[in-house]
This record gives sequence, C-alpha cells and structure tokens, in this order.
Amino acid sequence: FGTRTIALGDINMGIFSIKAYHTQSVIITLDTPEALTSINPAIDDLIPLDLEIAFNNTGVNNASNATILENKSGFISIYDGDEEISQSEIWKEMYLYIYGSIEIGNIRNGVYTGDIILSIEYD
Repeated sequence: FGTRTIALGDINMGIFSIKAYHTQSVIITLDTPEALTSINPAIDDLIPLDLEIAFNNTGVNNASNATILENKSGFISIYDGDEEISQSEIWKEMYLYIYGSIEIGNIRNGVYTGDIILSIEYD
C-alpha cells in the first residue's frame, strides 16, 4: 500500500528521444488517465495515476537540465542551442522524460489498465 513515486531523473522514468532538423519545432502532448481501472467490470476499484513530462532540447540526455512541460503539452524548438550549426550537425535530438506517481490503496486483486498517449507532431 502507499504511493510509489518515480521522480524526474530516476533510473525507472521513461525516456524518449526525438530527432529532427535543428530549426524544427514539435508539438508535444501527453494524455494520461486520472486512474487505472480494472479489466473486470465487477470491480470498481481505481489506482490513481499522476504522470508528468519534461524535456531537454540542448542535445544532451540529462534530466537534471530538463524543463517541465506545463499542462503536459507545448510547442517546443527541437534544439535550443546558441552556437552556430555546421552542416554535419544539422540534425538534433531532443529528450522527453515521463515520471510521476501511483497510489496503491486497499484494492481487490486483478489487472488494472489505462491508456497513456504521447503525441509528437512535427511543425
């Protein structure tokens, strides 16, 4: 019982990378359910779920320098560096970090599920 938290930077967080031309931007949206539900329709127990998303668009996979994406969505430049880009460096990588918590209460045994949808739209 209790809350299980995976913090930003935790080894168990989800990490995704997006590669694009250095001047491109992306629209990112993370849709999550408020709770996981049982696959058994006779069970109405819930497991509350609270997930967040952060990004690092410096080209380095480092959650310590990540920016939290407010409201789990946003329009972001794929690369936020100031230095001049050479022809061999025109493709850049952005990193997304998924983290959060679930709260396990006194629930009945079973399989609990929910759909988590991470949408990336290139602009």
